[in-house]
Amino acid sequence: MIKPLTIMCQTGQRNNQNLSHTHSFKRAAYLPFVVTIVLILAIATPMAMADGSVGQAHELPGLSNPVIRGLQGILGLNRLAAWIGAHEIKKEINKKVDGKVSVNLKPYSALDLTEGKAKALEIQGDDLVYDHAFFVDHFQLKTDKETPIWVDTHNGKIMRPVKAEVMIHLTEANLNRSFQSEPIKQKLQHIKVKLLGGKQILSLNQPKVAFYPQRLHFETVVRGQGTATDEALPLSFDTGLVPEKQTGGLQLKNLTVNPIPGIPDSELAKNFLTDVLQWVLNPKKLIPLKSLKVAVESVQLTKDGLTLYANILLAPTSASST
Repeated sequence: MIKPLTIMCQTGQRNNQNLSHTHSFKRAAYLPFVVTIVLILAIATPMAMADGSVGQAHELPGLSNPVIRGLQGILGLNRLAAWIGAHEIKKEINKKVDGKVSVNLKPYSALDLTEGKAKALEIQGDDLVYDHAFFVDHFQLKTDKETPIWVDTHNGKIMRPVKAEVMIHLTEANLNRSFQSEPIKQKLQHIKVKLLGGKQILSLNQPKVAFYPQRLHFETVVRGQGTATDEALPLSFDTGLVPEKQTGGLQLKNLTVNPIPGIPDSELAKNFLTDVLQWVLNPKKLIPLKSLKVAVESVQLTKDGLTLYANILLAPTSASST
């Protein structure tokens, strides 16, 4: 009777040893998983802080947790979301603009991007045509990192002001093709100016431009509705262009006017041109958006074309102004 009891005790000891080995094996199997999670957390947090999305004064409210952002970056979700977001932006641009367009969207994370929040946006374009009217050789826009983007995903309206730097390069061919487009032709008709002691309504027909170093040559045919401007008058002049702080657009510099038949007074002709062209060069006339402010910072005129550098501010649109 003692012997079977001894065998049973030995068997119980063996079972306990096997059970202990089983638990040790399970703990060992989970160990790599736990170590991986710890390493990911250790890497994700510094990554989220290093990319400027944590601890910044200009950070948007309601952003996802920095560790979550880092995890999404490691898993490649942020890059995928940025690619999809840039593709959607490009698709919207192509509804109004023809030509080569590239978009670079910098998100905080994939999750934040689904809520309309991003760190920055860059857009570049070549050989562009906007709204079948404005022809542009090269365009570049880059938003300011201190004004990150926050868009309402339901209606597409921005929730906070966004600043951006813009560069536009125009060639002679670009401008002359723009002048021949129907929308621009209409904008150059029935312009109200002060001339010859009263108000006149003038139209600029057959406009043409040529570029030279530091100046441009412009010629057109003026037709008006007034006592001295009923006839078609050929008009040509040379001028430089400089930023105009009050309107944010451009103003004339060193204007030289060729003689105009029927208007012998050169100063009168200059005043007339100043009135007409300041109307044309005012961005508020060309871009009638209350939410967009444009400030031209510098102008470069060469024989190869006109290059404008400007700062823009896009403000949230209130319900009353829509």
